[in-house]
Amino acid sequence: GAAVEGLDVEFLPGRMRLRVARLGYGFLDLQDVLVEGALRAADGWPVFEATRIEPNNLATRVIPPLINQYLGWAASGWYVEDLRLEPGRLVLLARPA
Repeated sequence: GAAVEGLDVEFLPGRMRLRVARLGYGFLDLQDVLVEGALRAADGWPVFEATRIEPNNLATRVIPPLINQYLGWAASGWYVEDLRLEPGRLVLLARPA
């Protein structure tokens, strides 16, 4: 039971920005969350590395690993050789695993 309101993901040259107006899970209720970082290919997987997290606390620091888990799921069955961020999209160069 996670509740997410106002989710916005932007793919910008060289970085990805995720904004959430409200994120609730159990007793956690976070508002105005921003996670920004770079994406790269490593060992056949897309990897997100956060460079900015607001607010920066224990609850929001679990978001980058969740992003990586989702990216791994989305790229399962593929070996990601390279990737690039373009305005509005993430482009993967991949081959079957």
